[in-house]
Amino acid sequence: MLLVSAPILKHPTAEGKFEVHVDASGVGVGAMLMQSDPVTNEYHPVSYLSRRLTLAESNYHSNESECLALVWALTKLRHYLYGQTFRVRTDNNVVHWLSQKKDIRGKLARWVLILQEFNFSIDPLKGAENKVADALSRQPAVSQGSSSQPEVVMEICSMQRYSKVDLAVWQQGDDTIRKILQQLREEKGNQSQLFAIKDGVLYKRGKDGEREFKLVVPSLLRREIIRNFHDDPDAGHFGVFKTKAKVDQNYWWPGLPVSVRTYVASCPFCQQNKIPTTPPVGYLKPIDPPKKVFSLIGIDHLGPFIRTKAGNRYILVAIDYLSKWVIAKPVASTATGSICDFIKSEIIALHSYPQRIITDRGSGFTSKMLQLQLQKLGIEQSIIITGHYQSNGQVERVNRTLVMKAFVNSTHTNWDTKVSNATLAINTAKQASTEVTPFEVVYGRLPEFPNERQFPWPSTRSESFKHFQNRVSRFRREVREKLINKQKNMKKNYDQKRKRPPTFAVGDLVLVARIVRSPHLTQKLLPKFIGPFQIAKRCSSLTYLVESLPVTRKRMWRRFPAHVSQLKNYKTPREFDWPAVEPNSE
Repeated sequence: MLLVSAPILKHPTAEGKFEVHVDASGVGVGAMLMQSDPVTNEYHPVSYLSRRLTLAESNYHSNESECLALVWALTKLRHYLYGQTFRVRTDNNVVHWLSQKKDIRGKLARWVLILQEFNFSIDPLKGAENKVADALSRQPAVSQGSSSQPEVVMEICSMQRYSKVDLAVWQQGDDTIRKILQQLREEKGNQSQLFAIKDGVLYKRGKDGEREFKLVVPSLLRREIIRNFHDDPDAGHFGVFKTKAKVDQNYWWPGLPVSVRTYVASCPFCQQNKIPTTPPVGYLKPIDPPKKVFSLIGIDHLGPFIRTKAGNRYILVAIDYLSKWVIAKPVASTATGSICDFIKSEIIALHSYPQRIITDRGSGFTSKMLQLQLQKLGIEQSIIITGHYQSNGQVERVNRTLVMKAFVNSTHTNWDTKVSNATLAINTAKQASTEVTPFEVVYGRLPEFPNERQFPWPSTRSESFKHFQNRVSRFRREVREKLINKQKNMKKNYDQKRKRPPTFAVGDLVLVARIVRSPHLTQKLLPKFIGPFQIAKRCSSLTYLVESLPVTRKRMWRRFPAHVSQLKNYKTPREFDWPAVEPNSE
C-alpha cells in the first residue's frame, strides 16, 4: 500500500534535487527516483523501477548484484540524471567496492565507464530504511512480451447470494420449470414424488445417499453454476464426468448432462491445454520412391554439438529416397551459404542434379537465397510442415542412426573428424526397407573392406557393360518395389490407429498443436495447442493454410501451413440452454 497511497508520483521539476534509492535481491533489482520540493524540501517519488534477474545475473556475487542495480537504474533514468548532481542511497557502497577492486575487466570495466558519466555521491542507507527499493527488487516487474503464453486470468469475486423470491421468480420464468410447477399444483402424475416446493422454491427430491433436496436451477443461472464447478481455482478444469458429478450433488435441471458437456467442450483453457484421448486424425500419405537414384533427396541439420577445433557445431545430412545413400558433412552453422555449398559440392558434383529436394522449415532452408539458387539449378524444393516430421522421416531416421558414440573421444571435441566413418558404416549396412545396402543400389556391387585382403579369394568372371547395366536397372526396380510394399504395410498399420481426417472450410476456427518452448517456463505446464486461428486455404486433403484472426493482426499476424493431424476445431463458448442475461441485469 505504501507505493499506491500518498505521497503518490509527481512530475519532476527543474528546481528540485534528485535522489536515487537502489537495492538488489536474489530475484531482481529495484530502484526509486525521488526529487525534493523547492519549498518544503520534502522528497516525493518520481518513478519506480524493477526487473527480474536473468539466469546468469542470479549467480552474481551480492556486491556485483548491487552494482548491477545501480548501473541499471542510472541507465534507465539517464534522461533525468545526466548532467545533474544527485545523491544515491543504498545499503551497500558499491562504488567504494568497485574502486578498491584490482584488475577490473569485462562487465565491471563497462560498468565503471557508465558510472563515470554521472555526477553523484553515495549516502549509505540502512537496509531497514531502504524499504521501497528492497520491496521492488523482491517483487520485480515482468516485462511485457517476456512470454508468448496467454495469461490465465482467474475471476475472483464475492459470491452473490440469491433470495428465495429471486429463485421463485426465475423458476416461474423458465418454460420447462413452469410446466413442472403447474403439474405439481394440479397434482398430475407422480411429480410430487420427484419434486417438492419449499417456501415457494422448487426442489428435486434426492435419491438414497444423496442430498434430500436439490435446487431446480432456472436457465439463467445454469452457466454460472457450471462455471463455479469447472473454472474456479479450486475446481481444476476437470472433464465432463467429474464436473457433472459435482454439479449433480446439489443441483438439477432438465438436460444437465448436455449442458455440462457443452460447457466443458467449449472451455478455452481445456481446449488449449488438454491432450485429446481419442485416436489421432489423418492417414499416412507416404512419398512415392523415385525411379532413379539421387533424383529425390531429403536434407536436414543434425545438432548442435560441442564446437570442435575446426569450429563445427552441426552436421548437414542428405539421403537419397531410393538407395537410402547418406551424405553428411560437418558445418559451423545452419546458414544458407553452407547449404548451397553442400548441394553443389556433395550432391550435384558427385551425383548430378536431383529433381526435388525435401527440407524442413529452418531459416537456412526457407531463405530467399536458397530458393533462388535452387530455381537457377532447376531443382524443385518441398518444405515440410512445422512439427510434422514424418514428411522428411528418411532424414530424421538417419539422424537417429548417425549418433557417433562409438567414434568420438571422451570430451566429444573430435566428432567432426568421425563423420565420414559413421557415413560409411551406414551406407554399407543392409537397410530393413530395401533388404540391401545403399552401396549396392548405387554402385551395383558389394563393398570391399580392408580385412578381405587378408584372405585368398577365387577370381570371378568379368561382366559386360550391357549385362551390368541391365542387372543394375533390374536390381533398382526390385528395390523400388520393395519400398512400395513396405510403405503399403506401414500405411496399413499406421491408418489402423488413426481416424479419418476432418474437412475444414475456409473461415473455420481451429487450434494448432505446437511444441511451445520457453526457457523460463515448465515444459509440461505449457499449452499443447495455440490459437485460435482461422482456415485461410485448403492446400490438399491433408494440409491447410491457417492465419491469425483479423482482430489480432495489428499486434502479430501469422500465416503458416499446418497438417490436418495438428488441427482441431475450436469450439466457441455457446449459450446452450441458458440465455446471456445476468440475474440482476434487469
